[in-house]
Amino acid sequence: MAQTKDLVWKLLREGISVPQIVGYALAGLLGLTIVMVAAQFYSDMRPALDDDGDGLLGRDYLVVTKSVTSAGSLLGNAGNFSADELDELKSQPWCRDVGAFRASDFSIDARIALGTTGHGLRTGFFFESVDRRYLDIDPTTWSFDTIRRVVPVIIPRDYLSLYNFGFAASHGLPRVSYGQVSLVPLQFTISGNGSMCELEGRIVGFSGRLNTIVVPEEFMQWASARYGTGTAESPTRLVVEVSSPGDTQIERYMSDHHLEVAGDKLGANRAAQLLLVVSTLVIAIGAIISVLAFVVLVMSIFLLLQRNATQVRYLLQLGYTPRMIARPYRRLVIVLSVVLLVAAVVVTVIVRLLYTSMLSQMGISAGVIPVAAIIAGIIVVTLLTILNINAIKRRIDALAA
Repeated sequence: MAQTKDLVWKLLREGISVPQIVGYALAGLLGLTIVMVAAQFYSDMRPALDDDGDGLLGRDYLVVTKSVTSAGSLLGNAGNFSADELDELKSQPWCRDVGAFRASDFSIDARIALGTTGHGLRTGFFFESVDRRYLDIDPTTWSFDTIRRVVPVIIPRDYLSLYNFGFAASHGLPRVSYGQVSLVPLQFTISGNGSMCELEGRIVGFSGRLNTIVVPEEFMQWASARYGTGTAESPTRLVVEVSSPGDTQIERYMSDHHLEVAGDKLGANRAAQLLLVVSTLVIAIGAIISVLAFVVLVMSIFLLLQRNATQVRYLLQLGYTPRMIARPYRRLVIVLSVVLLVAAVVVTVIVRLLYTSMLSQMGISAGVIPVAAIIAGIIVVTLLTILNINAIKRRIDALAA
């Protein structure tokens, strides 16, 4: 066996073209590095464009309402969504799921006491509930106990900033951090149907996705049955889970149906889609260069086999199998592929260090290990190696025929 390896390797080594191998290595390194850097850059940048922290490619949530018009206001149109409108929205190809907000149909008075002076905030309030799967936080106590009667509340992140830099600054009240907010005492007075009760409230988190004051659905059903109508009306606000956030069809559908999206979600989604398009284009260019490098290596090996066709046939006549003859060629391909992958990982790490320093100045953090780049590199190298080995096998089988 060892003599066979030595003999075939001598035949291979005599006809090998160093410039062709070097050309393949350089082209392959360039193409593979482009693919890996583009994949890693997209992976590092994607969370920065995902304010909700979903972190999943091609998944986002939109809070949708009907546009308010002067004519609709005068006619008393509340902007409710009918069952047919919900079905039409769910049938859109970019729509994965639709959730409805349920608004409180009873009176709510909220009081917040801060500091030792007894000063605080008292205001009329409102609640909305939605299925917990649409929440972007996972509170451990997201439920309502009718015995303890403590209402957990999730509020938008912007509300705390409005309080700290607006109301608190102008009224001499202390500012509250995110960590302290769960200690703020809340008191709710809910009334309706000739009844009234006092409830304790507790802020359990802040939402970057839902720009409303959210309470558990269990509490909303309990309170509505006692102090409201007890029946859920047609929703006026929806949370829509979309599968392709940057799809222009979404914006076109919203415009055609006179729907509004809370915040600037469509703008952020367009930025994410643009990043995806650019990354895909760069990866495609790198893939093309890698394929061209693969063609160079295949042609080099084919020329090498053709140059040694007579010797290969002699070996076959002496009883050597095509697999035995192909083994050194396969080993050459595998060694080149491994060296190429290691070199590309090193170059990618160096390039990533250059741009992550700039990202950190922008407040964007990235992981230590370039997982996306390594996965992309392994996929490309494995695919090209398998194609190379199959091409070698077919060529030697053709010589043996």
